[in-house]
Amino acid sequence: MRGPEALWSIARSDLLDRVMSVEMARLLGSTFAKADVLGALAARVELAERMAAHSWLVIEDARRAGASWDEIDAATGARAPGDSQAEYNATLALQRDLGLVEADRCDPGGPDSETTR
Repeated sequence: MRGPEALWSIARSDLLDRVMSVEMARLLGSTFAKADVLGALAARVELAERMAAHSWLVIEDARRAGASWDEIDAATGARAPGDSQAEYNATLALQRDLGLVEADRCDPGGPDSETTR
């Protein structure tokens, strides 16, 4: 088993396998080694961080599919109206500043978009 310091380089499917192997062992009443449980815990944290870090891409997909910002706020459990859009705009601006996306990339959504460049 690799240490948690190398988790960033492990494929999502392998991380999920680490999590699920412990989940299945628990459901089956099997025992598991401390190293496996700690590895599964670290894998859960890594997966959650990756999902959060890349949620802006799924938001773009939702906007492209016609979802409004209100619908995205509801789906993401946003604390206040507009939170999802504000987070998306901030993330997109950072991606542009870092040169990771095209300078003209913008919200692909419809008319309820308030995205600024």
